[in-house]
Amino acid sequence: MVKIKLFLYDFVTNRKIIKQVAVIILFLAASMYYRSANPGVMLGGAAMYGIGLSMAFLTTLYSILSYSTKDRIKAYLMLPCKKSDVFFAFIFAQLFTLILKRMSFVIIVALLFTQNPVIMIVYLVLSALIAAVLDTVIVMSMNKKRPFLAVICVATIFALYILLIRSQNHILNLSVLIGVALISVVLISRFEPTHLAINREGKMRSNPFGRSNYFFTVLLREKAALINTVFMFGFAIALAFMAKDQSLLMNVVWCIFALNTPISTMFSGDKALLRHEKMLPRQSRLMNGVYGFFLAAYYAVANTFTVVLFIVVKRFDVYVPLTAIALVVLETAIVLLLERKLPIRNWQTKQEVWRNPRKYILPIIVFLVIFLPYIIGT
Repeated sequence: MVKIKLFLYDFVTNRKIIKQVAVIILFLAASMYYRSANPGVMLGGAAMYGIGLSMAFLTTLYSILSYSTKDRIKAYLMLPCKKSDVFFAFIFAQLFTLILKRMSFVIIVALLFTQNPVIMIVYLVLSALIAAVLDTVIVMSMNKKRPFLAVICVATIFALYILLIRSQNHILNLSVLIGVALISVVLISRFEPTHLAINREGKMRSNPFGRSNYFFTVLLREKAALINTVFMFGFAIALAFMAKDQSLLMNVVWCIFALNTPISTMFSGDKALLRHEKMLPRQSRLMNGVYGFFLAAYYAVANTFTVVLFIVVKRFDVYVPLTAIALVVLETAIVLLLERKLPIRNWQTKQEVWRNPRKYILPIIVFLVIFLPYIIGT
């Protein structure tokens, strides 16, 4: 039993489990009340399959990518444990955390608002298991420099997504899910536990950005932050083209990059950096300056990219570049202020930092600044 919990308490504590169970019970009670008041409300199975699988895959991948950079996991891997025990404990920690914090809410909705709740829940649990195992295989493939295998795993998840939202043959769907789960277990057995730990220090030393700025190093080292940034740019492109005929919605593009919490919480998400600051308080201004330069560079690139989008969709005017310049200064100053005056504490995983409600402060401020002229004009 101790081996099963090897990684678990790095993701949750007993106190957090009790708190989350209480939240789940409240959500269940509220959902049951809504169901009784609206008995005709039913959700489609395809939507639930898609939400469950995509949520399981993306959130677990982010969790593993951020956790595998820690020195703590390297200490665990030095323990005299069997390979199967280490992998089982790691997958158990991912699956338990995923179901407790996220999938439990989807399961409750499936239980109350779908026509075949039992089959739906089986699909969701199997999807969560497959996502946890394949995400682990993806990270180890990247560490072992097997990108082709990682691409195959991503393609498998995408194929499952298409199958579950299109096929109504439950026997076929369950057979495919069970088959993929078994193949995933075989794949993970081809690796060693040491491949769970990410080590990119050598690459960082040879990288000019890593040598010049510590926070560029963090961005390049932690792929979760880098992937999240790429997604932000992709989402900005999609929204810009969807909203090109609606000026108000088009301005929401400015707010997207303010939601990039891995960038805006680099102090709070780095316990070693916080310890260093406490030991050397006189260097606090220097660290703030380095972080401020990094933030200004990020927001300058992001807002310049937004200006280009305005030009492409033919919404450019003289106020667009002025807005971009003003937002670079504003966003940099607010993030520095939040990180110094309202830091995030008592977290276990980077995802807890990124999901903290503080992340909404900056986007709300940017939203109000962007839409203030519209508000005053009306």
